Amino acid sequence: MVASAFLDPARPPEAAEVRAALGERAPLWEGLVAFVDGPCGARLTWVHEGRTSGWSLRAVRAGKPFALLCPEPGVAAVRVVIGEKDRDAAFALPLGARIGGTLREARRYPDGTWVYARPETAEDVADLERLLAVKLPPTIRARVAPTIGRSAHSGRGSTIGR
Repeated sequence: MVASAFLDPARPPEAAEVRAALGERAPLWEGLVAFVDGPCGARLTWVHEGRTSGWSLRAVRAGKPFALLCPEPGVAAVRVVIGEKDRDAAFALPLGARIGGTLREARRYPDGTWVYARPETAEDVADLERLLAVKLPPTIRARVAPTIGRSAHSGRGSTIGR
């Protein structure tokens, strides 16, 4: 279950607040946000999902939900729904133990497999990027593939306070 570090519905969190809440995992968050916002071309919007779930960063691509990034205390959580048409490709990915195990254990619903991951390393972020790329059209996936694994190490300016 997504449980943001930011519950106050009055305003979305600022970049510095997100960075402070995530602590040492802030670069993982920044890498994921940069990947989703950049190569994947998703539109990012802060949404408040209720008093117990709080604020999350919703990624929408081509008018469809792409991913949900949630700044939990000390964790850059990600929720992604893998639709049935992408399921086989997702399970064929060479994923590491943490993200691969999360995918295999993810619950299947009528609208797809709901993957809820909490990356702990840059390798986990690269695995999540591979998983997210499965949801892209083939031509965009080919363009995005060379960027996978770079965003968590990029050192680019922060995009977490959108």
